[in-house]
Amino acid sequence: MRLARYWAVATLLCLGTAQAASVQGVLIQVERMPGLTFNRQVPSTVTLTTPWGTQTASLSGGTLYASDPQHYWATLTPLRVRLNVPADAAAGHYPVSVRTTLYVCDQNLHLCTVRPTATQGQFEVGAAASGNGPLTLTLKVPGLRGF
Repeated sequence: MRLARYWAVATLLCLGTAQAASVQGVLIQVERMPGLTFNRQVPSTVTLTTPWGTQTASLSGGTLYASDPQHYWATLTPLRVRLNVPADAAAGHYPVSVRTTLYVCDQNLHLCTVRPTATQGQFEVGAAASGNGPLTLTLKVPGLRGF
């Protein structure tokens, strides 16, 4: 449990808002770390949870890693997930949590591992919501040094 908590060093960088009538969704991105790549053979999974249910998706595209483009992504393409908010949802703030399973490799150490990460935030539904865009969650994945 302690190790999982240490690995879950995902941080929330920016909160956006959403309205039930025009929900923008959640934009999930993984911060670029020098020397850290992502396995192309196994897509990294995403589980998004709101009060109205759980959705799953994959982070499966990105920029190819120049030294070995057949096997690795250098960066992952951000994933936009539309929130399933009922049209009759009461106005207010609602929680959203994101859990990911990232298949990462430290190219300097020649070491690959599975890295679970998690983060959470909240979005606003109702007339007071500004609707300025999606809730953006950025996952920070530390290098594998020190593990």
